[in-house]
Amino acid sequence: MDPRSVRKAQCKDGRDAGTRKRTKEALDTASHRCPNVHVLNRRAVAVGGYRFVGATLWSDINIYGNMSWAMRSAQTELNDYRKIKVSKEPFQRFTSAHASGFNHMDKHFIRTTLDEAYVGPTVIVTHHAHSILSLAPEFVGDPLTPSFVSNRTSPSTNPSRGFTDTCTIEATTPSSTPG
Repeated sequence: MDPRSVRKAQCKDGRDAGTRKRTKEALDTASHRCPNVHVLNRRAVAVGGYRFVGATLWSDINIYGNMSWAMRSAQTELNDYRKIKVSKEPFQRFTSAHASGFNHMDKHFIRTTLDEAYVGPTVIVTHHAHSILSLAPEFVGDPLTPSFVSNRTSPSTNPSRGFTDTCTIEATTPSSTPG
């Protein structure tokens, strides 16, 4: 699929898509046109024996335990909170509170999906880093770090499924393999 067709689906009138809903609809439309394209927005798909579990893993605003500091920094420094609209009627901009709520939903989706039985390797795909252990030292303690990192070092109640804390694309192998 030509990437420009996704842009056309988003912005028929030439303006910015403007809302998360329109962007999601455009991506879903594009993925329906191309059966080998999967939008992993809180979705899992099995391909070639691998289970891919995907979510954005939005901002973990309370990662340092100072939610108001992180929210203030994000709201004033990041374009997301000036450019993204949640709704037109009534008009509402995307806020760090929205991102934090989406983070909780993303974590829940990943955790519950990992707890489901699956025979074969699982790959977890996220947009934002899943652990503060993934950070370069110069970003530890930065007020914007909570906007790009989550704390997912214990994602599941199933001890055979864990994170290595080194990257946001990971493979886990089930404790038992088919015999």
